[in-house]
Amino acid sequence: DGLLVPPGDFIPVFEENGFVVKLDLYMLETVCRLQESWREQGYPILPLSVNQSRLLFYQESYLDVLRRMVKQYGVTPGSIILEVTESIAVEDIDRIASIIVRLHEIGFSVSMDDFGSGYSSLNMLKELAIDELKLDQGFLDRTGYEEKSAVIMRSVIRLAQELHMHTVCEGVETEAQVAMLRSLGCDMAQGFYYAKPMDAGRFARLAYNK
Repeated sequence: DGLLVPPGDFIPVFEENGFVVKLDLYMLETVCRLQESWREQGYPILPLSVNQSRLLFYQESYLDVLRRMVKQYGVTPGSIILEVTESIAVEDIDRIASIIVRLHEIGFSVSMDDFGSGYSSLNMLKELAIDELKLDQGFLDRTGYEEKSAVIMRSVIRLAQELHMHTVCEGVETEAQVAMLRSLGCDMAQGFYYAKPMDAGRFARLAYNK
């Protein structure tokens, strides 16, 4: 009907019926195709993040598909960050940890998205060789408990840094939030303060001044 449907509405449905596996691989191939195109135009390749469902980690062909994809498009795996959610480790953490190690062997980086949105486990950070921790926008408390939020964020950021993880905070919308994150030592901020979602053409114009 032409209406936009937010991911929170359709992703759970796709996870339930398994279609999310096809969707995630389609998005990954689209990114590979974009990077190939930008490289051919002489643009420097910027790292891009791609969401990956936990269901992919239970596909026997997953790693082989990734190898074929980056080879087909001549993409350097290090230019792609695979994002998983913290819920990935609730089932078989040993299997997940093994897959992440093998992803590193191929050359990919792995990011944990929406950290803090569910039942985050600090033990999970010990078990999984995560390269990047993305703090859920819920940490940017807007309900009058900013001081408590800052204390928690400072502790999580420090913990991530001591575990040699890059830190990103999601949902940043104001200059004050940017200033706070800088003061807490967060490596990167993501959100509407910088840009709203855009198509690939507009992104290329923004990134490459074209």
